[in-house]
Amino acid sequence: MSNHFLFFSLLLPTLLFFGCAPNEQVVKKQAENKQMIKNAPIEAMKYIVINAPIQKIWKIATDVDDWPNWYDYLNGSRISGKFEVGGKIEYGGFFKHRLTICVVEPPKTVVLYGTYMGFQGITLWQMDKLSESQTRVMFKESSDGGLLSILYSNSQLEKHLIRWLAKLKDKAENQGI
Repeated sequence: MSNHFLFFSLLLPTLLFFGCAPNEQVVKKQAENKQMIKNAPIEAMKYIVINAPIQKIWKIATDVDDWPNWYDYLNGSRISGKFEVGGKIEYGGFFKHRLTICVVEPPKTVVLYGTYMGFQGITLWQMDKLSESQTRVMFKESSDGGLLSILYSNSQLEKHLIRWLAKLKDKAENQGI
């Protein structure tokens, strides 16, 4: 067996699994500019209106240690340091999600980005004060890399965003902080 054959027989599965998605520096730059991953195969955006002041929602959304108490998908969440640019967030079980805080503009905007095993993602939260006691929250996410579009779909991402927003609404309106 030639070295060329061996190289190409390993290259194809590697490209299929890890993909040719943008590298971490490209994703970070897009996140810093509040942009989503260009031409991402997985992308969704959802809104909700929450009957609570913007500051209360901001406090809930940025209290990483409390995330699992109102949204169990974020089990084991923890932050290294403060909720500020450069902060590192980790959550999940066996397959840990690792995110970096890229933009923090209290009490309105948060942008997170992460890369893991060839997959990349950008998350954007935008909060808009509608009145003293009402806030619109937008959650947008884009992801790319490898077999992601086979393993995960836009509709699955949409369901995740809807559930997160509903849990945030319930926490802000009914459970307090």
